[in-house]
Amino acid sequence: MKLVINELSFRDATDEVEGVAELAVELDSSDAKLIDRQIDGDASMDEVERIDQLILSMMRDSLKPHDIIIADDTRIFDSCEGCWSIPATGSSGYDGFVVVIATD
Repeated sequence: MKLVINELSFRDATDEVEGVAELAVELDSSDAKLIDRQIDGDASMDEVERIDQLILSMMRDSLKPHDIIIADDTRIFDSCEGCWSIPATGSSGYDGFVVVIATD
């Protein structure tokens, strides 16, 4: 399973999008199982907190070279959309969101 940046939502996001859209991070099997539990609605509150921190950490590390700063917010999973919407600040200085999905 991979976490993939599906969308970047920043005002004047030209700089942010270049080289970042479709960026993927591979998950190990235990992390993938945990994320599947959240997507299926079976994760406990403790697991949800762990998943949020895992995804924030992975995205923070992946986007740092692109000067996109990930916020420390938790509760980022959108169960209606099946994605994680993460507040961030782009290299242009504008606030926005990074939308992450899980794919096989």
